[in-house]
Amino acid sequence: MTAITSPQTTLEKTMNSTDGMTGSAVTQSLRVLAATLAVALVLTAAIVGVYLLKSALGINVFPGRSPLHELFYHLVR
Repeated sequence: MTAITSPQTTLEKTMNSTDGMTGSAVTQSLRVLAATLAVALVLTAAIVGVYLLKSALGINVFPGRSPLHELFYHLVR
């Protein structure tokens, strides 16, 4: 009697393949991903901080409301 097995998906084949990335390549890729996410987080925080500082000082860059005003208003509300 033969066992019934499901065919491997492409992801499973890639994960089980010895032709894939080595451990050090995976680690390097994760480091690059972590650094990219950290930079994105810092830039986002800097933009929000500058916007809040601008608002606190009463500086109007555009006539009327700032384009970011509605976004931050909904986040704070």
